[in-house]
Amino acid sequence: MKKFLFIILILTYAPAFAAVADGDAAYAAGNFTQALENYENALASAQGSAYLYYNIGNSYFKLGELGKATAYYAKAFAVNPRDTDIRQNLSFALAKSGQNLVPDGMPPALHKAFFIMSGAELKGLFFILLWLLCFALVFYIFKKKGKRVVFTLAFAAAFLLIWYAAHYFATDGMNAVTVARVTQLRSGPDDTFEVTATLPEGYFVDLKDKKDDWVLAVNYKDDNMSGWAKKSNFISTEVM
Repeated sequence: MKKFLFIILILTYAPAFAAVADGDAAYAAGNFTQALENYENALASAQGSAYLYYNIGNSYFKLGELGKATAYYAKAFAVNPRDTDIRQNLSFALAKSGQNLVPDGMPPALHKAFFIMSGAELKGLFFILLWLLCFALVFYIFKKKGKRVVFTLAFAAAFLLIWYAAHYFATDGMNAVTVARVTQLRSGPDDTFEVTATLPEGYFVDLKDKKDDWVLAVNYKDDNMSGWAKKSNFISTEVM
């Protein structure tokens, strides 16, 4: 059975491995368009791969598409915030559009510590501790033993929950990135409305509403700076 499952696993991911190898070769040869195509093909069967998000971001950056590069670096960072290369490239891309990965006034070391785990990892660890807490609590109720273990697990679970909540709010309002060289925000969902603000390529926004092919974008740094723009001006940063 194990051998059968291993064969199934290999057959499932073999196309992705081959596409990644082809992408790496194309990238090394300077053929970034072909590399991008290979990496995207691999991503189709390996969703959620920080490595692929990162390399797609690199390919877009080499092709001069800052917005799409930033979006994929952000996806890679969401999956694996510990990776030094991902962090450096995201920070570099953000600087191109006048943004900072590390908030003003926050020591870089503290930011790294805060993002030592991804949101998905924090959530998973929290539920593991919650189950352990339930078992420990049942054991304590019936055996009157393990009181210290119960309190330790309860404290750890509460700490992780607070950490996860802080993690969520730290990235809230950054669900898309501008991909047009200049994105004009209008007072309404139509070209006839006046332009109220402009955003550079590669800028984080929060997409709040939708009407036909227009979306309401809010500047993640300033809720008062918002407006309507065509959906094609943005790319999502959500990890599939």
